[in-house]
Amino acid sequence: MTEESIAFFEDLVNREPYSGVGWYNLGMAYKALELFEKAIEAFDFSIAIDPEFTPAYYIKAQTFESMDLFSQAVKVYKQTFDYEKPDAMVYYYIGDCYEQMKKYETAIEYYHKSIELEQQLSDAWMGIGICNDELGRKQEAIPFMEQAVKLEPQNADYWYILADCYNGQKLTDEALNAYNKVTELDALNPEIWLDFSDLYAKELNDIEKALELIDEGINLQPTNYDLMYRRVAYLLEAGNVKEAVRELYLTLPLNYEGHRALLEYSKKARLNPSIMDVISTYVELNGL
Repeated sequence: MTEESIAFFEDLVNREPYSGVGWYNLGMAYKALELFEKAIEAFDFSIAIDPEFTPAYYIKAQTFESMDLFSQAVKVYKQTFDYEKPDAMVYYYIGDCYEQMKKYETAIEYYHKSIELEQQLSDAWMGIGICNDELGRKQEAIPFMEQAVKLEPQNADYWYILADCYNGQKLTDEALNAYNKVTELDALNPEIWLDFSDLYAKELNDIEKALELIDEGINLQPTNYDLMYRRVAYLLEAGNVKEAVRELYLTLPLNYEGHRALLEYSKKARLNPSIMDVISTYVELNGL
């Protein structure tokens, strides 16, 4: 359908080269097919024909973002200021671009501008939290993340980010609660059972609970081989070497590359002769 749209609007602008809306829609069709450079060219024609047609600026900026050209995107967003008063969303988009460029202080400035206009914009609150976290100001980051979660309590990604920040601050009870919330909202997230169980294994020294959580994750995500390898690590920590070896035998043929994460995570795995023998034997038998 999009290719048909391109053909239609190409024909339109060939017949009516001063149709700004025609060029805009052609750019939209190009963007949908990820023909980003052609899309930018089409949006430029639309803007040249009608400089006050701000939708063309916004979608042009978003196209630059799709190309990871965030500096160019910011310039285009700011061009809209000449034609209309900035709203909360344009300030948010600019802040997000600066965040992607790792210019965190400037990103925070624009996120604050966004919140001043729209107190309920949860993404801007979370953006400030993330930027403060990246700047090493975790304690300062947490209230902004908490406000984002308060505004959007069913957002599993928000809870996950907040949980990691709590964890980094050794706020174990808060982290456990937040990780648990993620499992309620998004049990199929491929990472959550690793992080949730890791907190029990490393911070609380509760390997039994860690194994319980990893088993729950495997039950929900039976093809998540990272969980299976983590189970091997926890079995070793629990002193159950025979079961760990058996689990490794079963998992290696399913996903050989995953064993590298096991060795990186678990010192006991790296130092256990039985574990290393299983891996070596598998490599020899399969010519890897």
